[in-house]
Amino acid sequence: MAYTYADFKDGAPHFIMAALGPAFLEALEAANTYVSFRKAIIAVNDDDRGCFVKAARRYARVCSPGERELLKGILLLTDFAHVADEIAAGEPTAT
Repeated sequence: MAYTYADFKDGAPHFIMAALGPAFLEALEAANTYVSFRKAIIAVNDDDRGCFVKAARRYARVCSPGERELLKGILLLTDFAHVADEIAAGEPTAT
């Protein structure tokens, strides 16, 4: 059985995106594909001067280890690998 985007958005990423904020959950729910999700997150981040990156860095400080791994995966998927690297390295995360 293939793991579809519908499976992805109805699974654990739903909770991560909700924790990051309503705009990010809306982007997840409105998208129909991984590509459209990536584009929506980049647009939201750009519209508000880095709000997705800031939310991810804040959440990385308080989430569980399992959620942190999923957050890093979402960051990779949405073209924010540099933030995933910061989190993985345990670097202080700026807001």
